[in-house]
Amino acid sequence: MAALFASIALADDFKTTDGKEYKNVSVSRVEPDGIVLKGESGISKVYFTELPKNVQERFHYNTEKAAQQRVQQQQPSVPVATATPDVQKRAASQTTEQRENEEAIKQHHALIGMTAAQVRQAWGEPKRVIRTMDERHTYEEWIYGGSSSTASLYFVDGIFKSGTRDDGR
Repeated sequence: MAALFASIALADDFKTTDGKEYKNVSVSRVEPDGIVLKGESGISKVYFTELPKNVQERFHYNTEKAAQQRVQQQQPSVPVATATPDVQKRAASQTTEQRENEEAIKQHHALIGMTAAQVRQAWGEPKRVIRTMDERHTYEEWIYGGSSSTASLYFVDGIFKSGTRDDGR
């Protein structure tokens, strides 16, 4: 029995579908949309969409459950009709922001405050993602472009916070 528990605590290796490797890491926690890995270099969250099918199955990845989690995270928890005037004002502001974001997505623009999903809709998949985590936050740098022009978008907890662009000029 002790050998069984020891094998669970042992480190593992993971490789994403784009070739990024996480060596000698342990699974800290399983979330509906990914796994949190702990290793010598720190803590990283790897999304199931970046992992091979066998790893998704091993951790019982369910696309419907992950989608439900994303929807719940984006919805206000208080019904607007029963909310205080301050909460109603914030809800109206969120609706305006949502319309602005939808228009920006149509024009392939990324706006500060957009979710990672919204930026993906606007710009598509990044060429490379660098993800780090600490005890409180997940930080991501999304890199777009090629040799003559690149852009880096910076996210904190899945929200677009800033960006830089290098046009090669």
